Amino acid sequence: INYKEFYYIIRDNNIFIKADLFRKMDDYTDLLTHIITITNECLKLREEKKQNKFFKIMVDLKNVKLKNADYDFIKMLIPFLEEAYPNNLEKMYFHNTPFIFKTAYSVIRHFIHKETRQKIIFVKKKKNNTLKDQPSNDNGNANANGNDIEISEDKMDELF
Repeated sequence: INYKEFYYIIRDNNIFIKADLFRKMDDYTDLLTHIITITNECLKLREEKKQNKFFKIMVDLKNVKLKNADYDFIKMLIPFLEEAYPNNLEKMYFHNTPFIFKTAYSVIRHFIHKETRQKIIFVKKKKNNTLKDQPSNDNGNANANGNDIEISEDKMDELF
């Protein structure tokens, strides 16, 4: 995995994850170190720029293959991040969500604290709208152009 292309800071000091670059590994030490480093850097930049301590995470699921998912790593990562960064996540936006992700998410969601699940948003495209690596306005809103439909995780069935 090229960590710098997988998990990085975007404009307005939010985080972008290009999920199709994830691959199963025997040892996740370097990846976890990168995630912690980037997340800490994001918070530091937000503080330096006098922004609040809440960041958004944009996850692009385009071309994601479930065969590359590592549920054991995800089950370890979610509670770790919830504990290491309590109350820092404003929203987590999932874009380009494939139908098969619904099944994977039904397994993963049980490891996500209820309060965190309320911050998860699935974005459904309208017409020919495309996701760019950076949100299209200065506020970092995933739905900046108004052409997307935001669906809370508890209403995921509306996504498909």
